[in-house]
Amino acid sequence: MSFTTEQRASMRFALLHGCAGFALLGMEAVWMRKIGLAAGNTYLAAAAVTAVFFVFAAAGGLAGGALARRVRPVRLYAVAESLTGAAGVCSFMLLPAAAHLAGVPAALGAVFVALAIAAPASFCAGMAFPAAAEALVTDAGGRARDAGAVYAANALGSALGMVAGSVVLPQALGYAWTLAFMCLIHLCTGAAALLLLRRRDARDGVRPQIFTSRDGGDGVRPQIFTSQRGCIRTERPTQLTIWGLTPPWGGVAYALAGMSGLAGMTLEFAALMWMRQWVHSSLYSTAAVLAAFIVNLAAGAWCATAWRRRGRPAVPLLAAAMAWTGAVAATCGVALPLLLRFTFPAMAGMAPSLAALAVAAFALVASMPAAVPAGMVFPLTWDIAAQGERHQGAVLGRLVAVNLACCALGALAAPLLLLPLLGLAGALAMAGALYAGGALVLSARTTFAHRRAAFIAAACAAAAAVALMVRQPRCTRLAAGESLVADYTGPHGVAAVVEDASPSRHIVLNQQYTLNGTSRALEPQRNESWIPLALLRSPRRVAFIGMASGISAGAALDYPIERLVAIEVAPEVIRAARAHFEEWNNGIFTDSRAEIICDDGRAVIQRAQKPFDAIICDLLLPWEDGAGALYSRDFLEIAARRITPGGLVCLWLPLYQHDDLLAGIVVRTMLDVFPYVLLVRANIDAREPYAGVIGLTAPCDMSEAVLSARLSSVKVKSRAHEPLFFRSTANFRLALLGDARANAHSFAGYPVTTDDRPAFLFHATERPAPSALLTGTNFLQWCAARSAEGSFVSCTLPAGDTAAQRAAMHAGVLYTEAGALFSRHPADSRAGMRAQIEAVRLMMRALGAAPGSEVRQEDMHY
Repeated sequence: MSFTTEQRASMRFALLHGCAGFALLGMEAVWMRKIGLAAGNTYLAAAAVTAVFFVFAAAGGLAGGALARRVRPVRLYAVAESLTGAAGVCSFMLLPAAAHLAGVPAALGAVFVALAIAAPASFCAGMAFPAAAEALVTDAGGRARDAGAVYAANALGSALGMVAGSVVLPQALGYAWTLAFMCLIHLCTGAAALLLLRRRDARDGVRPQIFTSRDGGDGVRPQIFTSQRGCIRTERPTQLTIWGLTPPWGGVAYALAGMSGLAGMTLEFAALMWMRQWVHSSLYSTAAVLAAFIVNLAAGAWCATAWRRRGRPAVPLLAAAMAWTGAVAATCGVALPLLLRFTFPAMAGMAPSLAALAVAAFALVASMPAAVPAGMVFPLTWDIAAQGERHQGAVLGRLVAVNLACCALGALAAPLLLLPLLGLAGALAMAGALYAGGALVLSARTTFAHRRAAFIAAACAAAAAVALMVRQPRCTRLAAGESLVADYTGPHGVAAVVEDASPSRHIVLNQQYTLNGTSRALEPQRNESWIPLALLRSPRRVAFIGMASGISAGAALDYPIERLVAIEVAPEVIRAARAHFEEWNNGIFTDSRAEIICDDGRAVIQRAQKPFDAIICDLLLPWEDGAGALYSRDFLEIAARRITPGGLVCLWLPLYQHDDLLAGIVVRTMLDVFPYVLLVRANIDAREPYAGVIGLTAPCDMSEAVLSARLSSVKVKSRAHEPLFFRSTANFRLALLGDARANAHSFAGYPVTTDDRPAFLFHATERPAPSALLTGTNFLQWCAARSAEGSFVSCTLPAGDTAAQRAAMHAGVLYTEAGALFSRHPADSRAGMRAQIEAVRLMMRALGAAPGSEVRQEDMHY
C-alpha cells in the first residue's frame, strides 16, 4: 500500500501526538502519587488535583486556539510540547515545598501543590491539541476525517502512559526518573515536530512564515506544513455568532461539549467504582481499569472517524451515540444488584502482569458498551460546530475549554456529591441521564431516519435514571448466613454493615475488604491499642490511623490519656461506625478526649503541631492502593519527628495477608529509621495472626515490677472477659515475638521501601500465593526464627527477667502450635482426638516453659 506525502506526514503527526498523550498521562500518574503523598491521599485531594489539571488544560486549549490564528501551528505545537517538558522538569523540584504545608487543610494543600506542580505543564499541554487541529484540518468538513485518527492515537497513547507511569516504569526507574523520562518524551516530541517542519520547508523551498495554507480549491488536500502568506483571503459573510460558533449549532455545540465533559467524568468515576465491586483496589487494577476505559474512548473516536469518512452524517451519529451511552449507563445502574451476584476469579498467586491483563480484559469488555459510544461524542460535537469558521484550531480550542472545564466540575461532583447523595447506581444513572438529555435535544432539533429510535432510547434512559435517583437499590453482595444491617456510599465506595451467623458485625468496603468485627475478634483488635500503650510510661497523646469501626482505636481510651486522635480516610466508614458500633467502640464518638478526623493519616501526622506519645497504624490491606505509603521510610521518618522522646510508632500487620518478603520489608524499613524495634502479637492464632512492628526512640522497660504496675493501673482488666495478655505479667510476656534490633542481621537482605521506590507496594500488589502466607507452619517458623536469639536490645530487662522473657517467647510458639491443632482438627474423629491430645501436650510444655502463664483453649483461636 502506497501513501501520499501528506498521508505520511499526517501519520507521523499522529505518532507524535500519541507520544505526547503517553508522556502527559505518565506525568499525571506521577503527579497524582506525589501530590497525594504530600497533601493527603484522599478523594477530596485527588478531586482537587484533577480539577486543577483540567482547568489549566482548558485555559491552555483556549490560548492555543487563539494563538493558532497567528502562529504557524506546527511550530506552536512544538513550542507547547517543549514547554510542557520543561515545566514537568521544574515541577519535581517544587515537591519538597509541600513539607511546609503544616496546618493547611488537606484539600487546600492539594490545590496549592497542584497549582505549583501540575498547572504550568497542564496549561502548556492544553495548547497542543488546537495547534494540531489547525495544522491537520483544512476545512470544517474534514475535522473527523483528518483529525479523528490523531485524537484516537493521543487517547491510545494516554492509556499506555497511564500504565507505564503508574506501574511499569516506577518499578525499574523509581518515580523521580519516571517523571524525568516523561519530560524527555515531551521535549523530544517538540523537537521532532520542528524537525518535520524544517524538512518540509527545505524540501519545498519555502521560507518560514507565520501562517499555514488553507488553500484547497483544486480538490487536492493541502499540505499541512506549508506557508499561507500570499494566499487570497476571502471575506466571510457577516452573521450572528455565539463565541465564534454559528447557528444553528452554536449554543448546542457548547452545551454538548460541556455535557460530554461532565457526564464523561461522572461515567469514568462511576465505572472505576463499579469495577471495584469485583476487583481489589490495587495499583495494578486501578491502572488497568483506567487504561481500559481510555482505550474504549479511543476506539469510539476511531469509529467516529471511520463513519465520517464513509459519508455518514454527524448529527444522527452523535444522537445515536449519546442515546446508546445513556441507555447502557442507566441499565448498568438498574442491573447493579443483579450483577453483584457474580464474582471475579481470585488472582492470589498470579504473576502481576497476568493479573493486570485479566483485570484490563474484564474492564475492557465491561466498559465497552458505554465507553465506546461515549468516545464518539466529542469528535462528532466538534464536527457539527462552526461550519463557517476558517481556523479549525480556534474552534477546537473553545470547545476543549468548555469540555475540560466541565470535566473539572465532574471530577469534583462525582465523588463528593453524586455518590454520597445518589449512591453508585444513582451516579451511573445520572451519567446516563445527561447523555440521554443530549440525545433528546438533538432528536428534537433534527430530522433523520432513526430519530424515533434515538428518542425512545434516550427517554428510557432518562426514566430509569429518575427511578434510581428516587429509590436507591442495595448494592451489597452477601454470603450465606449474612444479613445486611445498613450500607453507605461515598467517595471511597460502598461501606456495608453486615452481620453473620456467629453473630459478628463488621464493615465490608466495596464487597472486598472486611474492616474489624465483633464477637471473638474483639480482643485482638483492642490489643492493637492496649499492648503498645502498655510499653509506655505514661502516654498522654495518641494518634490512631485507620479507625474503621472504632474498636481498636477506642480501646486506647481505657488508658488515662488526654487526647486520642482517630483518623479514617473514608467518610462512609465513619458514618457506619458511628451508627452501628457504639456498643463496641468504647464511646469513641462521645468521649471528650477523642477527636475523629476524616483525612489521610499520613497527612494528619505530617501537619500535626503537637507531638504524640504513640502513633499506631491499624491493620491495612497490603495491596490496597495508598496503603503502601504508611510503610515507607519517608513516612516513618515523619512519624519519628512527631513523637515525644521515649514515644513509639507501631505498625500492625495482618500476617495472614503477608508473605515473608512483605513482612521483612516492613521490619527492615523500621530498622532503618528507629534505633530500637520490637515485634509483638495481638493474638495467639496461627490462622489469622496479627503482628505489630514497634519502633522506639529509647528502650522500653519490661521489668517485672514496671509491668506489674502498668497492668494494674489501666481499666483493661475490668472488662467482663479478662483479656489474655493482661491477666498477669507472665501472660503479657507472651505478646513479645522478638527483638528485631537484636536480630537485625536476619532482616538485612530485605529491601527498604521508600516513596520513590515503594518495594512494599509493588510486591503487595502481586498478591502472594496462599501457600506463601505467614499462617500455620509458615508463621510458626517465622516466629521461631525471630526468637532464636535470646538477647534483648530494645527493652530493659534485669537478669532474672531476661530468662523469663526468653522462656515466654518459646511458650508463645508452643501455645500457637496448640491452637492451630485445636482449630484444624475437631474432636469428633479419631485423627481429631489424636490432634487434641497433642495440643494438650503442647500446652503443658508451654506452661512448663512459662510458669504462671494462663492460656485457655478459647484464647488460642478467634
